[in-house]
Amino acid sequence: MKKRIVAIACLVALLMASIIPMASAAEHFFVKTGNGRTLNLRADCCKGDNIVGHLPYGREVVLYEYNANRTWAYVESGNLKGWVQTSFLSKTNPGAYVPQPGKEGTVKGGHSFKEINTAAKAIKVLDEPYDAVVKTHRAASLVHLRMFPDKNAAYTGLYLADTELEVLAQSKTWAQVRVKEDGKVGFLLRKNITALD
Repeated sequence: MKKRIVAIACLVALLMASIIPMASAAEHFFVKTGNGRTLNLRADCCKGDNIVGHLPYGREVVLYEYNANRTWAYVESGNLKGWVQTSFLSKTNPGAYVPQPGKEGTVKGGHSFKEINTAAKAIKVLDEPYDAVVKTHRAASLVHLRMFPDKNAAYTGLYLADTELEVLAQSKTWAQVRVKEDGKVGFLLRKNITALD
């Protein structure tokens, strides 16, 4: 039933978008989500099971056209093309996403500093750091660089496959890494890392 409603909603949206206002010329925008997360890129201008890729926070896109009520935009970024909600686009570059601290003594997500320290103690500093790259399961997927070794921790960056890293410390599950392209240090799941020979 839910899939039928989504399909009907998509059909209605496509019919409404049959007359699509073109952008005056190809315009440049930047992805600006409220929480620093990726923006879903969709095959058509409606929500549902139509995601064709993800655009990271701050990514520049070229906007070619809008739907009828300008709530969706057809954009291109690299080899990715599709529809995004216009409310998540900005004319100005938002810069790096900076997670906001939570209540005193906690970080975003409600974790206490004690929890963070406990998780960090399992990470052992390596005598010899080694080079590695990000490994993802799909070409357009991104991995989250976390502030501390926990899947619910706030993240400070999103990275594609083959992004070069230096692994500084690790546990069985997590690794502390430095991203070579921007110098950010944080934690990645070890399953998302491939060591270089």
